[in-house]
Amino acid sequence: MTATHALKSARRSIAALNPAQALLDQESFQAEIRERPLSSVELSQARTEIEEICHLASGVSAGILSALSLIKELRSLSRGCDVYGKDGKRLSCGPVAGEARKF
Repeated sequence: MTATHALKSARRSIAALNPAQALLDQESFQAEIRERPLSSVELSQARTEIEEICHLASGVSAGILSALSLIKELRSLSRGCDVYGKDGKRLSCGPVAGEARKF
């Protein structure tokens, strides 16, 4: 695998939310550039791929943070509310007595 192929694979792995494969791709890239210096064309391609990876990773992390924030907000809104099951019995959607729930 060439260095630029390793970076392209890393970008695809990040897009697929596969950090284990992205790490393997990173290691392949590092091994390739230790073996043989990049040509100016390869260096330019690598730079473009790295910029894409950074852009993609920031988008993924922002999406995850937004989802976590929404989950936290929903949990805070539901604390101590009254919810009734199909059988008419009251269900608690807040913390259960004696059980600390962590978010």
